[in-house]
Amino acid sequence: MPHAKPSSSKKISTHSAHRLDGSPRDGLTG
Repeated sequence: MPHAKPSSSKKISTHSAHRLDGSPRDGLTG
């Protein structure tokens, strides 16, 4: 899961942006 790696670090800075992106995986991590 290479995408989950950067997502974890980015979710901290754009934890709200992931919602605008519409990424279901981000919601699972956060």
